Amino acid sequence: VSYQVPLVPPAGEWTDVVVPFADFVPVWRGRRVEGHPVLDPAKVTTFGLIVSRQEGPFQIELARLSGYRADAEDSTSP
Repeated sequence: VSYQVPLVPPAGEWTDVVVPFADFVPVWRGRRVEGHPVLDPAKVTTFGLIVSRQEGPFQIELARLSGYRADAEDSTSP
């Protein structure tokens, strides 16, 4: 089981994408796993990006990737 969240960033512009850990859902072979425990951020050991259902050439650039604490003073900033 892996935990996933779909993202569709806007094309052609830089943007900040903030995804709370609570938004990740358990998935196995492309299907949501009902009744599986929610993601425990303390147990995250790897992170990956999956591109699916993409037609034609594309480009993705990441300036920064980071985690944040939901109880931090400003939880909207990664």
